[in-house]
Amino acid sequence: MPKDRVFTWDEVKNFPIANVMSIHALVYKTQSLRESGIVLPEHTFYVDNILAYKPLPYTRKLFYMDIDLYHYFIGRSDQSVNINNLVKRYAQHVRVMKEIIDAYSYEDIIKLPKPLKNYMLHYIGTIAMNTLLFMGAEDSPERRRDYKEFWQYFKGRDLRLYRKIRHFSYPAITNLMPWRFRGWAMVLGYKILCKVLKLG
Repeated sequence: MPKDRVFTWDEVKNFPIANVMSIHALVYKTQSLRESGIVLPEHTFYVDNILAYKPLPYTRKLFYMDIDLYHYFIGRSDQSVNINNLVKRYAQHVRVMKEIIDAYSYEDIIKLPKPLKNYMLHYIGTIAMNTLLFMGAEDSPERRRDYKEFWQYFKGRDLRLYRKIRHFSYPAITNLMPWRFRGWAMVLGYKILCKVLKLG
């Protein structure tokens, strides 16, 4: 993104695989939030993923500052982003992911300016990958059932978006792995990423 000046989505380049705009680094105009009609689910963790996504089509001008708006110190065992809690609360990730799926159809997304369209598909793929990571981190009949139900829900809501994300985005990697190896590999990858990004 250009720095320290106003610009539009047309100037935004593709994001690398591990990069998304998290809510900790975003500030929206109130009008954009109102226009998006966003309502966050109550009593749910990880709703920041919805807030970082749904208002985006209502943002027409952007301004990027290369500063830290928010410091999040990771390390306490009771934090929502502790790896054990992320794995335990996988159902909350699924709930948030369903809200993201429901927000816009594939037809809505492809009508957006190309850089915004590309970013929104990138974002859905990234959050879907995280959801599957924490769901697959442990092996149980319940988790296997919820995995199937998640993809059935996605397919039923929007077949084109489902195909795009499941077969041509980051979750496609997991389709080739046996369940037990998938969970181990994804959690290991997450821990390595945290070390690279100095998140813990």
